[in-house]
Amino acid sequence: MSARSFIILSVLSSLLAVGPLLAGAWVQPHRGYFFKVAPTYLHATEEFDHRGDRQVMQAEQFASEDVAFTDFGIATYLEYGVRDEFTLVAQLPFKAVRSERRLLIGGGRVRPSERLHTVGFGDLSLALRLSLSREPLASALQVEIKIPSGYAAHPQDGPPLGSGELDGEVRFAIGKSLHPLPLYTSGELGYRRRGGDLNDEFLYAAEIGFSSGRLFFKLAVDGIRNTSTPPDIAGRTVVTPLPGGGGVVPELIVGDQHITKLNPAFAYSLRPGLALQIEALHAVAGTNSLAGTIYSLGILFTRK
Repeated sequence: MSARSFIILSVLSSLLAVGPLLAGAWVQPHRGYFFKVAPTYLHATEEFDHRGDRQVMQAEQFASEDVAFTDFGIATYLEYGVRDEFTLVAQLPFKAVRSERRLLIGGGRVRPSERLHTVGFGDLSLALRLSLSREPLASALQVEIKIPSGYAAHPQDGPPLGSGELDGEVRFAIGKSLHPLPLYTSGELGYRRRGGDLNDEFLYAAEIGFSSGRLFFKLAVDGIRNTSTPPDIAGRTVVTPLPGGGGVVPELIVGDQHITKLNPAFAYSLRPGLALQIEALHAVAGTNSLAGTIYSLGILFTRK
C-alpha cells in the first residue's frame, strides 16, 4: 500500500484530535493553564467514499482486501494564560500509525499480507486566543498555524503523519454560562487556509457541558466542509465518471474531505487541579474520509 493512498486517513486521524473541556469562547486567566496528556487509539476498516457512502476501506480497488488502519498516539494539549485577555494554545501528538492489507495477485490466487508502520511526531499546532467579551456572552477570536514536524522531509513507505503542508486558520467562538444551572453552551465558526494543492475548509462546532460535584460531561458536534465538493484528485475537482468511462480510483483521492464528528467526554476531579477524562471522537458522516472512532483516556492539570 502506497503512502499516498493513506494520506487521507492519517490526516483525518490528526483532525480527530482530543481537545479541552471548555470551548474556545473562554480564555485562561493570567498564568492559569489547562494541560492535557491523553493516550489515544483508533482502529478502522471502513471509510466514507467520494459519494458519502460508508464502505469497506478501499472497496473500489480490486488489488487488495482486508484493509485496515490503526493509530496509537499520545496527544498533548496546552492552554496558557499569557494575560487575562490572551491565551496561548498548543497541541502536539506523538503517533504510531500502521496500514495493512492483503494483496490480490494472479486474480486472487496469491494473497500475501502487507503491513507498513510510521512512528513520530505529528503536526504542531500553535494558536493565540483573544477574548472579545465576557458578558452577557463570552466571545473570542482564535488564530492558529499548523506546522509539519519534519516527517515530510524524510519520506517513508508507511502512512504519513499528516499532510506535510503549512496550514493557517481563524475561528470565532461564542459561549454562554447558564448559571445558576451547572450548564454552558457554545458554538464556533472558522476557516482553514490549507497549503499545497489541498483545498481550503470551513469549520463549525457546537457544544454543551454539564457539571455535578466532581463529575463533568460534555457533548460536542463539529465538522469540516471543504470549499471544493469531493471527489477531487490532489485538490483538483474532477467529474465522475471519468472521460472514457470508469470512476475515480480511490488511491488518487487525497486530502480533501467533508467530515462530521460526535464528541462525548466524561471527566472526574480527583482533587483541585487534577482530573481524569474518558473521551470518544466518532466520525458519523463524511466524504473521502475515514469512518472510525478515536478513544482516549486523559489526565488533566489545571490552574485558575
